[in-house]
Amino acid sequence: MFPVIQVGPFSIQAAGLILLAGLWLGLSLTARYARNFGTDSNQLEGLVLYSILAGIVGARLFYVFRYPQVLMKTPLSVFSLNPTMFDGTTGILIAVLAMFIIIQRRKMDFWRTLDAITPLLSVLSVALAFTHLATGSIYGISSDLPWAISLWGQTRHPTQIYEIILASVVLVLLWTSYRHREKSSIPLEIKGLHFLSFGLLAAVSWIIVVTFQADTVILFDRLRILHIFLLGLIIILIGLVERRMKEYSTDQ
Repeated sequence: MFPVIQVGPFSIQAAGLILLAGLWLGLSLTARYARNFGTDSNQLEGLVLYSILAGIVGARLFYVFRYPQVLMKTPLSVFSLNPTMFDGTTGILIAVLAMFIIIQRRKMDFWRTLDAITPLLSVLSVALAFTHLATGSIYGISSDLPWAISLWGQTRHPTQIYEIILASVVLVLLWTSYRHREKSSIPLEIKGLHFLSFGLLAAVSWIIVVTFQADTVILFDRLRILHIFLLGLIIILIGLVERRMKEYSTDQ
């Protein structure tokens, strides 16, 4: 694993660098294909950047709230770039909430906006998979398969590699769809269908990854809590897809 990249005298957190690269590439694709979804690229970039900023600030403040002793010892640590000093779950929730608020206040088309940021989400999912490889997190259960890797003192399923491959497949499938408007395999006319398709494909991918993941809660044999959550999410997403398709058929 490579948690830190050494560039001369500087040590750079690999995970942060990978996410920044993913954000840049994702925003580039979002801006490039915004017209295919009938949205404005400048509005989308502002929406994403403000949401991410809100998420970062919220994640740091919540971390400080949970561990005030850290701030009392070193007050300037509140400005630290250390990725371990962020509450990731809180940051994501605040970023999503900020995004919904901005969409409402700017009166942006909800489903079209979600479709338009799907390229960004697809790229970030690949970038996130690479950060797991860099840090050695989301590691697999023990295995003696030929492609098993040595990690944390055991040979394990390379779940990070599985995640990278599956996320890349999802990215390519969706990219080939919205790249050519006339030949899109997922009808661009149906609002929200690209975003929901990404959600479904990502959830199915994660079910596969979680099956071989070691650092997760097991209920029965190989059934994880995340399996139940992901299956519930898939059912909800399928229901939303059917609803979007029915509403589109009714409007025609």
